Amino acid sequence: MLLFTSVLVIVFTSIVIMYACNAFEDAADFLGRNMKPGVKGATINAIGSSLPEFFTTLILLFGPLWSESMFGTKGAGFAAGIATCAGSAVFNSVIIPGLSVMAVLFWGVKKADGSREKIKRVRLNKRLVMKDGIFFIGSELALIYFLGWNTMMWWMGGLFALMYVVYAYITLKFGFAGD
Repeated sequence: MLLFTSVLVIVFTSIVIMYACNAFEDAADFLGRNMKPGVKGATINAIGSSLPEFFTTLILLFGPLWSESMFGTKGAGFAAGIATCAGSAVFNSVIIPGLSVMAVLFWGVKKADGSREKIKRVRLNKRLVMKDGIFFIGSELALIYFLGWNTMMWWMGGLFALMYVVYAYITLKFGFAGD
């Protein structure tokens, strides 16, 4: 029964994601219409792409019947939530950029008229790479440090939220089109 329920949840969420992606993309385009693509991707799209991990963690933390029945131990929802977020961070920082660069180099980019333009190399802005790298490495080091504690405290989550607010502020302040 548990296996059937798990498969049913996976199928249902896959269908929701399949139909919600286009609506999310339209909404993100509207909200980020005055932003440079990199700024929109680092703020609006990043929040949207992390919503599944956020809701998974909420369900695991505040749905004790689910977490106990699925994992067999009390309090496992917190550990699963941490693992979900940490695994997502690694996936978002390694797999997605790597596949994106390979796709652009292999298929090119779509132009406004619908044709494709081949790209021979991808140029990176050194300042943007440094900014993103510093925040990413800083948050990963903080996560590793906090995981070494015996207890997680509320202020640890607050520190991560503050780090993201500072990151978003810097990104938005220096990234609007026309600045």
